[in-house]
Amino acid sequence: MRSHDKSCLLLFGRLLQQYIVDSYIKLETQRLAFYRNQQQELRQEFLQGVVDAMASGETSASSIGQRVVLPATFIGGPQNMRIKYIDAMALVQKFGKPYIFVTLTCNPNWPEIKQHMMCHEETQNRADLIVRFFHAKLEQFKKEIFKNEIFGKVIAHTYVVEFQKRGLPHAHFLLILEPQHKMYHAEEYDEIVSAEIPDKHSNPHIFRMVVKHMLHGPCGDLNPKNGTRVLALVYSNDLDFFENTFKPYNRYQISNANLRLTEPRFQLDSYEFSWTLTKQTLIEPIEEQTPPPLPCQFHFTPFSELYKYADVRGVVIKCFPIQHVKKGSETSSKRDVIIVNEEKKLLILTLWNPIDEIEGNALVKITNTGPLVFAMRVNVTTFYGQSLTTSPRSAILINPPVKDDLALQDWYTINKEEIKGLLQNETYKDTEILLPSPENKDILPIGRAIIRMKNGKPTWIKGNLNLPHQDRSFTQTICAMCLKPIQADVNWNIKCPLCKEKSEVHIISRAIIEIDDGTGTIVASISTPEIEKLIPLKPNEIRDIGESEKNVHDVIASSVQGLSVVSFVRSYQSWNQQQQITRFVIVKLHKVQEHYTKDQQLLNPSTKSETLSTTKPASPKQTQKRIQLDVGKTKVTESSSVGTSRPTKK
Repeated sequence: MRSHDKSCLLLFGRLLQQYIVDSYIKLETQRLAFYRNQQQELRQEFLQGVVDAMASGETSASSIGQRVVLPATFIGGPQNMRIKYIDAMALVQKFGKPYIFVTLTCNPNWPEIKQHMMCHEETQNRADLIVRFFHAKLEQFKKEIFKNEIFGKVIAHTYVVEFQKRGLPHAHFLLILEPQHKMYHAEEYDEIVSAEIPDKHSNPHIFRMVVKHMLHGPCGDLNPKNGTRVLALVYSNDLDFFENTFKPYNRYQISNANLRLTEPRFQLDSYEFSWTLTKQTLIEPIEEQTPPPLPCQFHFTPFSELYKYADVRGVVIKCFPIQHVKKGSETSSKRDVIIVNEEKKLLILTLWNPIDEIEGNALVKITNTGPLVFAMRVNVTTFYGQSLTTSPRSAILINPPVKDDLALQDWYTINKEEIKGLLQNETYKDTEILLPSPENKDILPIGRAIIRMKNGKPTWIKGNLNLPHQDRSFTQTICAMCLKPIQADVNWNIKCPLCKEKSEVHIISRAIIEIDDGTGTIVASISTPEIEKLIPLKPNEIRDIGESEKNVHDVIASSVQGLSVVSFVRSYQSWNQQQQITRFVIVKLHKVQEHYTKDQQLLNPSTKSETLSTTKPASPKQTQKRIQLDVGKTKVTESSSVGTSRPTKK
């Protein structure tokens, strides 16, 4: 590494490797001889031990006699490895399990190594350069992790450096993060780990590195360099590199492409590899007027089984005008389209840039023909019901020539009038249709449902309701445009600080309720319109009762106490005092057992009582209860049947 160094030792090639191995053996032999000669100060078996062993019936000579004990200072010895293992387990007992496993591998093509090598030298023959630069990279890597905290605050860690078969070192790290920096969801891991090919326009350097180091083609006859030629169907989203070469859904003969294994659900027919095209790839078009339809191997999710991510197919029946959304200083465009499948269930699919600019504009021109679309890797949103939205990882295929799915367009032609009626009734906004009452097999115990929802998947649960005493706020003001909570008075005309749009302020009912089924208890928020299925008061009435300093909590608690419901619940993450908290929201609610009778009377204007009285929830032996409410000059009288009681555990 020194410019004036003229040592011939570094020019010996493989002989240098032999010299290094011989030198290491000499050092190791000296250390072992030292420990053998120092056994009196360590530990050894005496002759009495041999006599005792023979008396006890020991016949193996390897189990008796003098034993040479290696101290813990001998690297790689049994005691040394045991101590390191115990230290690592102590970290787990104290701080918990590791959350991140990181590997740093030496790259023999690092420019720092290449610039200190002569043209005829090979990296495996310069172990001195390899270990020096790897050690420097390792120290810099540790600085990024522990000092710059690129993964978060690390409270404990352990790592080991190993050498591969060809002499390249690599290090394995186990990192334990502080609780507020730990990752609990797939989206958080996606921010630091990627298992897909990066976009070559936004991340050109990472794209080149992944293609160069992470893609490995098959060997033998399957290697395209041996002259294998195949037919392939190439879609428009994969044609950026050959933008002026391909036309969507046309067929080509392609040679000398790099191959890699494909996930089974994305395979076409029985072919196991996907292709990466480079400048060395030979592409020849096949002259034909209409490409023949191919079998489809995608596995699509039914609309009734949507959760977090999905691959769906459907017929586009309506395209809404484009909308511009401001996010800080940037403005994005989006377009909502309505799709339907054989379930006769209409869903909103939101196309964001850049998909809206290409596929969205194309769909607008052909909507009247009922185009078939494949929406791949779209997100399922349940914030205000159920809908679909694209992400940077999504892809939209329009009228793909897939023979197995052409029947969907024929189905749409037959049922077009019925679909038109569903569209006019805006069933894509009706949560009663989007999220109907589930079957028993789709309902999970709350104990299991909490684990599922913490992984980001909403689910159906069933249980008895209760209103916690700490909840005293039952109304909330929201922006009429974005439906987000804001601090403003009702019917004000404001410019929302969240969506940046001029809007009115509306008031909604909201509450925090508990649902218990014996396996667990979940605390979730519920708001208009689902909360109106539980309490007999409108948002304005609840606000007026609160302003009159009357006990709204007891009135609402008596309405929900012991009521059995089936609910579709989703989770979201929030931060409180630098700690990430999982909260739950009821998206849809169905009552299993009515708490009020059908002859209950609400908001009778003719009554003019000035009293407010409430009763406690009815016991199983009671037959009726009556609640009288007075809001100003309005009296509310209710009559209900027997409340429910939980079964007694034996």
